[in-house]
Amino acid sequence: MQQLLKHYVAPPQFPPATITFITFPLIDTIPEKTLLQLKQEQNRTQATITAQYTGAEQLHHLYQLVQHHFERLDALLDQGIAGGPQWLIEPAIAQIVSDALTEFNGRYYRMFGYCIMPNHVHLIIERSNAVPMYQYSLARLIKRFKGQTGRLANEVINRSGPFWHLDHYEYPIYRAGEAERVLTYTQHNPVRAGLVSHPREWPYRFDIAEEWREW
Repeated sequence: MQQLLKHYVAPPQFPPATITFITFPLIDTIPEKTLLQLKQEQNRTQATITAQYTGAEQLHHLYQLVQHHFERLDALLDQGIAGGPQWLIEPAIAQIVSDALTEFNGRYYRMFGYCIMPNHVHLIIERSNAVPMYQYSLARLIKRFKGQTGRLANEVINRSGPFWHLDHYEYPIYRAGEAERVLTYTQHNPVRAGLVSHPREWPYRFDIAEEWREW
């Protein structure tokens, strides 16, 4: 399972995205068999798209494929809340994660929003052009985030071993209005999962534009 989620990222044909929607699952949140089936399905669909389309039309269909699988994985994470680890629901651990997410806000990236679910975290950021990618790449930031929060969270619950899944998955945002759609999607995650009836009832989230948005 540790090597499977890394495949659920944008295909290399996509240009680099300034704004990215990232999800960090806890360890052991989705069965390995399920991830493998989804990966095989994604590979088949991607091969069909590559064979049938070219140029901008091909990129359009590949982008839709990435979005579709991203949302399917998110649904699986929500379904797995009842049967897997739920360490992020602990207020002390949620605070650790929140502090880490905001640590580099305004320095290495601009944070649009996040939502800390019981078994995964959603984060939407815009990379800072002032910081060279080689100096603080997205992968490096994520590695630091996981190491820092995993160690502190394990201390809180008195456990050892991996806290986060080895890999994360990300969804690049290119289209006008897509960032706000994804932000709304993220903030409603607790409602879709049946945890609350309204986004504002969920304490473990941040929305940069909440004061302007009518839910």
